[in-house]
This record gives sequence, C-alpha cells and structure tokens, in this order.
Amino acid sequence: MVESGESGLVVELGSSWLQQHSTEPFAPDVATSVALAHCDEAAAALDAGGGTVVLQACRHLERALQLLREYKMAANLQHLIMQTLEDYSPRYALELLALPLEQQQQRQRGFSLLRKLAWELPPKLSPVGKDRDGFLAKARSAMMPHELLDLYKSLPSGVHLSAFQRLDIALATAAIGYQRHQPHLVQRAASLFQQLGEADKKDRATDISLERAACALLLGNAPQALQLLGLDDAADGHQGSCEDSVREFVLAHSPDSSDLLPGLYVLSQAWLQEAVVGGFRPDAFEGQAAADLGQWFAARRVQLYIQANEAARQMKALEMQITTEVDNALQRLDEHKQKWVLVDTKQRAALLTACLKNFMALAKDMAVEGTRAKGSYEGGIGDEMASLTPVVSGILEYREAMMAGGQRKPLQVYRRPDGQQVAVVWPGNMVPAFFPGFVGEIWLQPGQGPSQGEVYRHKAEGGLPGPGSVALVLGAGNQVPVVALDILHMLFAEDRVVLAKMNPVNDYYGPLLRQAFAPLVQRGFLEFVYGGADVGAYCCHHGLVGAVHLTGSEATYNNIMFGSPRPTGSPRLSKRVTAELGNVTPYIIVPGPWSRDDMEYHAMNVASGLAQNAGHNCIAAELVITDASWPLRGAFLATLATCLDNLQRRAPWYPGSAARIDAFKARFPGATPLGQAVPGKGQAPGHIPAEPWQLVTGLTPEQAQTREENWGGVLQEVALPHCHDTADFMRQAVDFANEQCWGTLAASLFIHPETQQQYADAFDAAVAGLRYGSVTVNTPSLVGFSATPLVWGAFPGHTPQDIGSGVGFVHNTYLYDHPQKSVLRAPWRYSPQPLWSVGQIGLGAALPWAFKFMASQHNPALALSYLVAVALHALRGSWAVAKPQKEKV
Repeated sequence: MVESGESGLVVELGSSWLQQHSTEPFAPDVATSVALAHCDEAAAALDAGGGTVVLQACRHLERALQLLREYKMAANLQHLIMQTLEDYSPRYALELLALPLEQQQQRQRGFSLLRKLAWELPPKLSPVGKDRDGFLAKARSAMMPHELLDLYKSLPSGVHLSAFQRLDIALATAAIGYQRHQPHLVQRAASLFQQLGEADKKDRATDISLERAACALLLGNAPQALQLLGLDDAADGHQGSCEDSVREFVLAHSPDSSDLLPGLYVLSQAWLQEAVVGGFRPDAFEGQAAADLGQWFAARRVQLYIQANEAARQMKALEMQITTEVDNALQRLDEHKQKWVLVDTKQRAALLTACLKNFMALAKDMAVEGTRAKGSYEGGIGDEMASLTPVVSGILEYREAMMAGGQRKPLQVYRRPDGQQVAVVWPGNMVPAFFPGFVGEIWLQPGQGPSQGEVYRHKAEGGLPGPGSVALVLGAGNQVPVVALDILHMLFAEDRVVLAKMNPVNDYYGPLLRQAFAPLVQRGFLEFVYGGADVGAYCCHHGLVGAVHLTGSEATYNNIMFGSPRPTGSPRLSKRVTAELGNVTPYIIVPGPWSRDDMEYHAMNVASGLAQNAGHNCIAAELVITDASWPLRGAFLATLATCLDNLQRRAPWYPGSAARIDAFKARFPGATPLGQAVPGKGQAPGHIPAEPWQLVTGLTPEQAQTREENWGGVLQEVALPHCHDTADFMRQAVDFANEQCWGTLAASLFIHPETQQQYADAFDAAVAGLRYGSVTVNTPSLVGFSATPLVWGAFPGHTPQDIGSGVGFVHNTYLYDHPQKSVLRAPWRYSPQPLWSVGQIGLGAALPWAFKFMASQHNPALALSYLVAVALHALRGSWAVAKPQKEKV
C-alpha cells in the first residue's frame, strides 16, 4: 500500500492496528511504515499549498517522529524529520496561533513554540535568524493584544528588547486600553511611547510623534496632540518630529485651518485602524472591523477619565501658578530681609501702630467671615470677636517691647525657693481692669537669668545685624489669632521676614490679614501664599526659607521632617523648625469646700474651655481629673452637665472632627449627649449638623482616652481612686497629667482659696511639677493663650523623633531668652461674667469698645470712657446668661 501511494490509508489502518497490537514482534516494522506514510502526507500537504499547509505537514511529521522514537527505529530518518520541523517551526508557530480562539490547546502549543523561537534560542541557532523583529511582527497579526503582552512578560532576564519590541509592547497596551475602554492603559501606552522616543533620540528612524499624538487625543488632550505634531503655534516654537506628510494630512482634513481638531480626529482614527485594530488578529476586537473613535468617546468610563484628567491638568496649571507665586513672594522677601534687620525699634513700633489701626477696623469683617464658616450660636459674632482679642493684645504688647528697645521691664522678678527665677509680666498698664486679681508669670529655665531680646540687645550693644532670614509660617486651620500671632512672633521676636502659608481650611482670612498687616506687606517684610500640603512642602524645602514655624498636628510635623506620619530615620530638614502641635488638655479639679455658686462659676469655666470654637482647639478641655472620694464630686459633675446642657450644640466644622466624635461615641457608648438644639435656619453651617456635647464620667485612669486629641465637643472625667488626702490627690493628678496625658502644651488647675492656703506646699509643688508650657490656675487654658506677654508652646525637652506638643515658644512679648513655662493665676471668682465665658451674648457689641480701650491705655481719660461702654455691655451679657439659670432655680 505504501508503494502504491495509498499513504493516507496506511496511516489510518496502521495507526488502528498499532493501537491493538503494539507488542507484536513485527509492530516496529508497521510503525516504520506508518511513519513513512506520515512523511508522504506531509510532503503532499506542502505540495498542495494553502493557508495551513505547514500546520498540516508539521502535524504529520510530529506523529512520524513520535512513532519512530517509540519503537526506536530509523535514527537517520528521525534526525531528518527533526531538522525539517525546525526549519518549518516559524511558520508552524504562526499557523498554530492563527487557529480559532476555541482551539486553545493547539494555540498554546503555538505560544510555547513562539517563546522558544523568540527568546530561548540564540540568533545563530534560531530558524528566525537575525530577523526576530520581522517574525514577531507576523506573530502579532495572529495574536490578541493581551497575548502579546504575556509573551513579553515571559522574556528571560538579560534579554535586551529592541526598539521594535518596545514599540510592540506600547501598541499592545494601547490596543487593550482601546478594546476595553480603559483610558489608564492608553495613558500607560503614551508613557511607553514617550520613553521609546527618549531612548532612541539619536535614531531618527524611530518616530513616535504620531503614536503619542493619537494617545493624547484619546485621552482628551487635543492641545498636547497638536503640539506633538508640531501644529501648535503657541508652543513656544516647539515643533514635533512628525513627518511633513502627517501634518499635511491633518491640514487637508480640517476645513478651517484655525481649527485642526477635525483633521487630528481623522488622523488618530486612521492610526487606530492601521496600527491597533489592524495590527492584531481579525477577531481581536470582537467583530469591530474598523476603529471607531465615536464609540470610544461615548463610553462612560472614558468620559469620567477625561473629565478627571482635565481637572488634574487645571490643578497642575494652578499648582504651577501657585509655585510661581511662591517663588516670586520668596524672592521679594529675600530681597528685603536685610532691610528688615536694619529697621530700628521705633520704626517697628510705628509699623505695629499702623497694623493695629487696620486690624481693629477689620475685626468685625473677620468675625463675620469666621461665623459664616463655623456657625452662629448664643453669642453671634461675639465668639469670633473674642478670639481676635489676643491679636489686639499681641500687637500692643510687641509695640510696647519695641518702644522699650526690646528690653521691656517686667512688673517684678523674683526667685523661687529652689533658685529658679520668675518674671511677673501680666497684666500691665490698665489691663487689670479686665482681669482684676490675675497674675501672669514666666518661669525661666533653671540656671538661666532673666535676659531679654537677645536680637535687640546685640544691636544696641553695637553688634552688626545678621544677614536676615526668611521664616515660613504654616498657618493653623482652626484659629486666625494663631496665624496672626505666629507671624508677629517671627517678625518681632526672631527678626525674620515672613512668608505666611494659609491653611486651606480657613484661607478666607488671608486677604483680611493681608489688609490688616498691609504696612508690613508694602515694605516687603510679609507675604501670603495659599495652597494645600504640597505647597507647604514646597515652601518648607525651598532654598530661600531659613526657618519654619507651624501650628498643626504631630503627623503634619512628621510629614514635613521625615516624609511620613511617623518619624523614621534622620530629619529631612536641617533648617530651624519650631512647632505647636496640640495637647490632651487636663483640667484638674482639686477637692475643697466649694459652694453652689463656686460650682456654677467653674463649671462654666470648664464648659468654656471645651465649647470655644466648637472644641476645635489645641487647648480645648478634654479631660477633667477629680478625686473619687470628694463628697462634692457628684454635685460638681451634675452642675457641669447642666451647664453644657444649657449651651447650644455646635457643628463640628473642622474637617475630620465629626469622625473623631463618632469614634468617641463608639468607644464610650455610655456618654451623655447634652446641649440645646440650634434654633432657626442657618445658625450652623448648612452642610454640617450640630452635634450634642458628649460627657462621659466615672472613668478609671485605665479607661480614659488620653493619648490623642478628640478635637471636638467631647469631655471625659477621670476619678482618681485611693487618694489619702488633698495633697495626695494633687500629687497623683500631676503624675497622671504628666505621664498619661499626651502632650505638654497646657494644663489647668482649679483650687479653692481655703484649700490653697491649707495645702500651700502641695499646691506650689503641683504648679511647679506640671510639665506644661502653660499652667493656668482657676481659669481655662485658653486665657493662658490670650495673655500674649506669657509664653506659648510645649514644655522644653521634645526632640524631632519624639516631638509631642512641639518645640519652641511664641507670644513672649517681653522677649525672654530662656523661658521654661508660663503660670497664670486667676482669682477664685469675679464679676461680671468673664469675657471668655461661653454663651456671653454681649461680646459682639462690647469687644470693639474693649479693643479701643486696650489701644488707648496711654490716654487714661479716653481709655476710661471706653471701659464704661465695655462694662455696660458685659453686665448686659452677664445678666442675660444668668437670668435663665435663676429662673430655673
């Protein structure tokens, strides 16, 4: 049968026989005959021609080789068949790949063979020879785009990709993106095309301008596409590397030469058709024979991506604009920093006088803006007006310091029994009219004398002024007085010109602050810039910035210094960085013979410490520490709860604060919600609902949340057990505050005069032992912030790796060189209602008069007339607050 040419019948009959008689003695001879018949069939297939002749032939040859190997026959023939298969392996692989997708097993054989030919065999041994790129181009036409990428993913390490092969990868990526309506893959392809062009700049044969332009159009960036083709006249003379014929094509298909988008559209669609849709197997695009840009742009995913890209481009343009503005502002400051250090103290005092006039004129506008952003409650704009009082005080106090040549005399300096020196600095002039019986002290670092104003002292002694420096102030987002006072400190205490970067949360204050400080801005000593964390980081690392001061969070500081929310490695900034970073503020309630009026007065103090600015303060009352055995503890807590319940609720307007309040409620499900509903519409910011005050009492020291700020209207009470007496309670409370409460910024202690007298030594030890930058007695911590002659900042000792509440002091208008902390002692009670009391409804009207009083202290007669107006409004506010309480009684 073989000799008669019936090779097909031999294959059929012989294969069937071998399946049943493979162990017969003459089975090897039959197998050899069948193998020869397969070879004849392979030759016949090759002679016949057609699209899959090599596929058919190689299948016969593989079966023949299998039989000969199995029966160990005809070694020479085996070698010949192997050589033939190797010679035909490139076409065999291509024809296997071209099979229908359903024939997965056969196509997988094609992939295996393709990988071997393309990557595993060296060029000298591979049948494709040196024309590997040409072979891969043919293979691409039989593959799906994702299959081509899989092929390149199997590339062995050390194999260098040619420019063509990198172009292949980019085309496959673009094809998948187009096929699946995934613009991010088209963006990836655009990046690959760009890399290819940059890598082959010397090889002008690799021109990928068309590919990049088409991708740009697919991503909705027609201006970039035109620029890449050299058709953008506004591109500063830039010309793309595309051929003239391509540009002529675009022009020819654009009816209006001023609008080249139609031609660009046709060009991109033509490229898609030829290089993408036409570059792969015909069924790769699910029957889509022609490229369709309309379908692409109609896809919702594409539309959203393009919209986001456009927004990102606009944001980038804005960022570039902001960066330019920052550079220009810093350049101007750098040019004036030397002039600032040469400005004498009298001229500086005059600048402050002009700033004070502006600030007082703008105070109501600032209060209105703050109220609009934060909400309006019992006090109306009075709450925000009250927050501006420290700025007026700060300007006046710095002016006093400048008028004294930076060496303002304190009210008193004395030594404590341990030798530590203390300067009494507040209240001075006529300020005691507002704060009768208050005493504000600055405790100096042990071993240091009361030296002041080193910068000014050096100049006064004939020393040459320094070269000047630019300080960056990263403004607080919660309170405008913090921003203003930080600016003043860097200018007048540290002798640096200032770039103030406003926080996005309250950047609406920026233009008003610029107007208020216009005398400094106009002289080139102060500039304002805006933006987010990226702008802040750019400013921090700018070469013209010599020092940084920020008010914010510990995470913000760590991001600036280490590039992450937690400190890792060495700081990235070598320049001076000072910071105020918050605190879990403890309010220590010392047991004693408190009357009902005492409880009401100091419950209002605690509530004011919590409620001011909706609790979004670094010194908001967070933790009330009591003696569990105090007989009046229950009565005081009930009075505190009533006080909070009488207050209107506040909207947690600061970003992220609502989530913190929710976390607090989840941690303390037994917390009591308190407060009155906000009447009317628009009292609270419309998009943020007012939240009840949350009070949780009876916590043990282990149960309390003491390691992070709650930053909202929530308050905890920790009852210390096992206190033997009042002195022991003070020791335990101080230890708990120092060791368990995060931060060292501020602490408040409330103690009855009789208790203070009875336990004088223990009280003094408590005040001295509190490791806080500000210690206030019988008044909220916020008053310690407002008294600007006192220092404000963390207790010394923090390091960049453990920054805690920060490093460095601000305020300090007496300019002491070596402060350790401030101590503010208030009287047990006084009338009328304190200006800081929450719910004080007369402040909006009283404070403009108060500002005038403060500004006219060197004219006693005029100051007294203003003081009368303040008193009338304050009495009216006190009566309005007290009346509902008396009616309830």
